[in-house]
Amino acid sequence: MMNRGIMRGMVLMFALLLCSGGTGLFAQYGFECTYVGRDNGYLEKAYKKEKKEMDPLMEMLTKKLAESKTIYKLVFSEGKVLFRAVHSEGVKMNSQTIFYDMNLQTKWTEETFMEKSFLVEEPLVQPEWEIREETRMIAGRLCSKAVLKGDTSNSLVAWFSPETPLPIGPAGLGGLPGIIVQLEMLMMTYTMQEDLKPLESAPELAPPTKGTKVTREEYLEIMKKKKGDAAVKSGFQENGVPSGGIQIQTIDIKL
Repeated sequence: MMNRGIMRGMVLMFALLLCSGGTGLFAQYGFECTYVGRDNGYLEKAYKKEKKEMDPLMEMLTKKLAESKTIYKLVFSEGKVLFRAVHSEGVKMNSQTIFYDMNLQTKWTEETFMEKSFLVEEPLVQPEWEIREETRMIAGRLCSKAVLKGDTSNSLVAWFSPETPLPIGPAGLGGLPGIIVQLEMLMMTYTMQEDLKPLESAPELAPPTKGTKVTREEYLEIMKKKKGDAAVKSGFQENGVPSGGIQIQTIDIKL
């Protein structure tokens, strides 16, 4: 995980760039941008891995997932980040509302599970990344590749832009020397659609308040009591890293 002192240092460095006009892109109040989230074919890959055939219902579901997308908005101002879904087409993707304060090093997540809302408050902890030499053009930006340290399955891949040296990204993840332009997770891929747009006034960014307050451990325990579709609905991998879950209310995907 990224050292908290390093994280604060990166935020301070970026703030100095803003004040000096070093990026030439941002207003004094921060910026916003949009991401599109799409299914990664998780269900289909799981069945193929187990060498099992899908029944007609699962085939219909995977087709609908492939055609679905969710639009998300990310807003950044004064070291605070708000990431939330604003529009869905087709099957509803991960609709968490995530807010974190890099100055307080705290994150709040509004989770929905089995049609119930929960509010999780926890320390802001980012993954341990390994930065690779591979680069790729995404959304008009030259991006560098980073993977989860020690992960050989590439279940978490970030493409970040050093052009904007801010350690943030979609789905509450960041901790890299540049904004994440594309995030490839176990179940979803988030890709920046519109470049950073300067804010014309100071936004009122605050943590979400909806839902029963629980710790992350309590929330995971609640999910463990429910079998079947919990692997998809939980949105978390075994290592505790968010997977970009898809909300499916009635399908048992246990293979």
